[in-house]
Amino acid sequence: LRLTLPGRVVDDERAKAVYDVDDRNGTVTVHAPKETKGEHFDGLDMTTKLLQPRERLADVLARQELPDGYGEGVTDDDEAREAAEAAA
Repeated sequence: LRLTLPGRVVDDERAKAVYDVDDRNGTVTVHAPKETKGEHFDGLDMTTKLLQPRERLADVLARQELPDGYGEGVTDDDEAREAAEAAA
């Protein structure tokens, strides 16, 4: 299960997820500590938003008007590296 959260969380020994098949037709409870303690995450009650995949960098850039020559020489490896850094 991939969730798109509105902020950054820490993946450490405190993070866990539990699936209860008997609770309200199956319930997944996720505990993930926030990277910035006390930060407010909006929209956690919006299940469809949490399940939406993150936008790819290429999709975001495709919607923007960029100057001529921008991005020349950028490879798929560069885009994959940037996406991995953004997800980390």
